[in-house]
Parts: sequence; C-alpha cells; structure tokens
Amino acid sequence: MIQNRKLIVIPIVHTKADFGQLGQRMNIDAEMQDMVRRYWNGVFDFVKSLPVDFSSLRVYQDGLPDTGDDDVSLVVERAQTPNYEVIRWLRDKGAHIVGTEDKDLLVRQYNLLQAVLTTDPIEDEDGYINARLEYRNETPILSQQRNVYITQRIKDTLPEGGTGILFIGLAHEVKKMLEKDMNIVEPPETLLGSSTEFLQRKIHAERS
Repeated sequence: MIQNRKLIVIPIVHTKADFGQLGQRMNIDAEMQDMVRRYWNGVFDFVKSLPVDFSSLRVYQDGLPDTGDDDVSLVVERAQTPNYEVIRWLRDKGAHIVGTEDKDLLVRQYNLLQAVLTTDPIEDEDGYINARLEYRNETPILSQQRNVYITQRIKDTLPEGGTGILFIGLAHEVKKMLEKDMNIVEPPETLLGSSTEFLQRKIHAERS
C-alpha cells in the first residue's frame, strides 16, 4: 500500500528544564549535559536542512498537551529548552504546532515522578519506597496510554498528502504504531546513532 502521508520522527532526550522545578532534583552529570547539548545542535541542523514546505508542516511534540491553541502557544513560547527552540523556529517558519498529548495522563505521570523526587528517603523511608513502587508500576501503563493517544492524535490531524514532524522521547513506541498508516522518515544514524545509544543507557541506569 502506498502511503501518502509522511512523518519525520526525531528522537528526543529531556533536559532538566523540561521538568520545571523537579528538574533541579535530577542528577544529570556534566558528560550527559554536554552530550545533550551536542545532540540538540545536530537535531537543529537536521531540521533546518529538511526539504519541506515549512508553512504546511504539522509539528507534534512529546509532552505538549492537547488543549486550546492559545494554551499550546503559551507553552511553546515559555518553554526554555533546546527542544522548544527548534519548535519556535519551525513556528516562525509557518509550521502549525499541534497539541499532542492527553493532559490528564501527563499530570498523572508528573505527579508520580514528583512523589519520588520530593520524598526524603531518610526522613520518610516507607513513603519513598511506596512512591518508587507506584512510579515503577504505573509508568509502563501510562506510557502505553500516552502512546495510544499520540498515535491517534497524529492520525486524526495529519491530512492526506501532508507531512508532519514528531519530537518523541526515547521510551515511546509511537513510530512502530504508525508504520502501517504513513511513511516514517528518521534522521541518519550518523547524526543521532551513537548519541542516542549513550543517552538511552543513561536513562535506563537512572530508572533502575
């Protein structure tokens, strides 16, 4: 079957700034920070070189809630991260930024992470253990629910013959869920390969 919709999938890695105040509680070493910086420089160069009509491009973003256009614009304008610098550049080129995720699922996952990062393991050992167990048990379920929502959102809003770009976290499986519905395009391995593998290992180590 010939696919007449195209989706460019960009793997992303979240920085501390993506998590707001919670980001200050995350342990991200200098090596990883440098890797993330170079990674996003490469992503930005890749996006700028895309042979597409940016004015007709649909942009989907991991963590961007599916709310009204005004709320989406506010998030895009306020977020001070390398990821959103790219998003704002695309917006200024005329691309349409699409609210991508279910807000309630995002809030629930944020609250689970907040409980882990703000509970003192010394002062409240039981509370910390329970928070980590709840996070580990619920996160896979929430992640799958988010995958389903993102997938359907793209299917519903990317028009026939249209091109979209999806910035999506390494842990998500949206690409696999969309392969039968549209032509999936990814950056070359020379741009993202080794960086992605390194960052994936770091993420798994932090979650264990």
